[in-house]
This record gives sequence, structure tokens and C-alpha cells, in this order.
Amino acid sequence: MKKKFLIPICICEALIFIAITFFSRNRPTPSASFLSFPFEQFSYLLELLSKTGIWGNGVAVALWVGVSLIPALFALHYANTKECLPERITLFVLPVVILHALYKMIHPYSLVPEEAKVSEGYISSEKGILGISIWSVLLLYVILRLLRLFKNGDRPSLVKYMHVLLHITLFFFVGAGAVNLTSGVTNLFTSADAMPDKLMSGLLLAASFVPIVFDIFIIFRFLKLLEIAQTEEQENIKETSEAVTTFCCTALAVTGAVTAFTNVLQTLVSRWLTGTNATLNVPFDSIIFVVLVLLFAKVLTENKQLRDDNGLFI
Repeated sequence: MKKKFLIPICICEALIFIAITFFSRNRPTPSASFLSFPFEQFSYLLELLSKTGIWGNGVAVALWVGVSLIPALFALHYANTKECLPERITLFVLPVVILHALYKMIHPYSLVPEEAKVSEGYISSEKGILGISIWSVLLLYVILRLLRLFKNGDRPSLVKYMHVLLHITLFFFVGAGAVNLTSGVTNLFTSADAMPDKLMSGLLLAASFVPIVFDIFIIFRFLKLLEIAQTEEQENIKETSEAVTTFCCTALAVTGAVTAFTNVLQTLVSRWLTGTNATLNVPFDSIIFVVLVLLFAKVLTENKQLRDDNGLFI
């Protein structure tokens, strides 16, 4: 995807997540509906159909079973090979998980002990857990499929898969950053803490966004590097790779420095704070991501150098 299209899409995604987080901030469990989407909404449809009479109940049962069995139909069309066996097993397990989750969503009070008094927030959280159970099996299938594709793919295919993964990672960082920013700013302005505590909380919130901002910029730079790697000449790949490497090293250094600075600062001003949060809150996911980008950038550069050396012998 071109950069001129990717940036507006990321901005729109951030605005959507900011709006959703802001307007759902007063709900007991604002994230539960996201975790159970779209299965909870589908369970509402089934529940409505089941209350319309015998025919409606029959249609609801048919939809419940039919939709749940869709993954099994895909599994039947899979190649019956040893390589595809884990994926087929996962697709056969998925209908059982969906059947169970949809049934429990339609009958939510079967999730709790009899005569137990629970709130709507608790029921919503339980539905979110059911949604996670479905999404986790789906994620397992995606991982198994990607592992097989990576294992059997050639270089152009691997670069293509890397493009897709980078776009997914980019949208994840943008969405997560938007949600955390909105929640953090909202809590900051609605809290009853004293002004020194609010200032320190604001500083910690800003510090937590440093690695996310770096990750987003690194993805854009690495996408440019991959575009060069896909060309036949791979012109300026060494210079672009060195620029990506330098930026990644800067990101790691700045992230470590910001983390150290905020922790040390809290100890210096702790007498004016009601509480401190000076922990080794290191963003390991961002650091691992940056290190992987560094590794791939080096590999692409060395592959180009190897091609050039081989060309001298021909």
C-alpha cells in the first residue's frame, strides 16, 4: 500500500478508536464488546429469532449450527498432507468452540452459578472471555498457516508476507496508541489527584508513547526498504538499510533514556507525590520489534552484497 494512502488510513483508524474509547469510557467493561465482536451481535440475532415461534426457533438453530460448521467445511477441502494436519485439526476444533460460545452468549446466565447475583458488567466480561476463546483458536490457525507459508515460501513470497505483517503491526500500534492515549488523558483530567501527581502522570503517559511513535516511523521506513528489495536492481538498498539501522538504534537508545529519566525523576520529586510508579516498565514488545527490524535490514543488505559479489564471478 502506498504511503500517501496508508497515512490517511492510520489517521482515520486513530480517530475512530479515540471516539470509541471516549464515548464508551463510562461503561463497566468498554473493551468486552470489542473482544466478543461479531459473535455477541450474532447471538442477539439468534435470540430474537428463537423468540418468534417454532419456525423462528428452527431458523435460529439452523443458523447457529450452520455458521459454526463453516470452518469444518474449509477443513474438508484442505490437502490431506502431513504439513496441513495441524491447520485441519484447528479448523475442526473451531466449530466446537463457536457452538459452545454462541450458546453461552444466548443464555448468558448459564455462565454463573444458580441464584448468584451478578451485574451486567460481569455478564459482558464473561461474553468477552467467550469471544477471546474463539479469536484465540482463529489466531492459532493463522499462526500455523503463516508458519507453513514461511517454511515453503521463496524470497518474493516472504517479502510479500512481510509487507502484510508490517501493515497489520502498523494498524495494531496505531489502534493501541489511540486507545491508551484517550484512556490516559481522560483519567488524567477526571482524577482527583493533586497537581504534582497529575503532572507526573502526564509525563509518564508521554513517556509510554515514545516507543509506539518510534515503532510507527520504523515501519514506514522498513516498508520503503522492502519496496527497494523487491526491485531487480535494488538501487540504494545499502544506504536505505543503513538509515533504517541508524533510526532503530536511536529508537532503542531514546526509549531506554526516557525510561531511566522518568524513574529517576520520580525518586527526586517523591516528597511532593502521594505515590510513585518508578518501576522497570520497559516496553519489551517494542524493543523486540526494533531488534527484528534491525536483523532483517542487515539480512537484506548482505543479500544484496552477496548478489553483487556473485555477479563479479560470472
